[in-house]
Amino acid sequence: LLPRSSCEGRRDHMWSMLFFGAARGGRWEGVEADWEDPQMFRAEGGKVGGYCMAVPSAAHAGRGAAITTPFTLLSGKPYTVSAWMRADVEDYPGSIALLHYLGPRHHQGMAGAYPRLTTQWQRVSFVATPKPPVETPGEDQTAAPLEAVLQVAPSATIHGTVYVDGLQIEA
Repeated sequence: LLPRSSCEGRRDHMWSMLFFGAARGGRWEGVEADWEDPQMFRAEGGKVGGYCMAVPSAAHAGRGAAITTPFTLLSGKPYTVSAWMRADVEDYPGSIALLHYLGPRHHQGMAGAYPRLTTQWQRVSFVATPKPPVETPGEDQTAAPLEAVLQVAPSATIHGTVYVDGLQIEA
């Protein structure tokens, strides 16, 4: 369902960055997006090709995440999401999640995986069955189309980089 699964292109308009604030040491902090915080980049050493996507943690505060352009899924239908993932440090908390996009469930998670990554590539997968975009009593919303995005994120509290390649969403 994704237009491509590898990260070989120099500029990939399928992905963009999304920023969140986060609590660190019991204090709320926001991302400093106008400085160096963080930008995904194309990195050498991909699993399925010569390159992969690298998503670094924020240098100061908050959390950055790479997010795809929206695509359409059908509610009530299971989808398997999988990707090759690794980190630049051992035992690093990363995440990959399928989220609702736009509508009443905007950015609510459908399902995700939260692996403790190592410096070696590992296959990460999960199954998501999207809920209808709007649940109207008495109305059958089974197989209603909805917009979704895929999100890849590093830890909000531990500095490091998540690398991802070979992403797939299968119906």
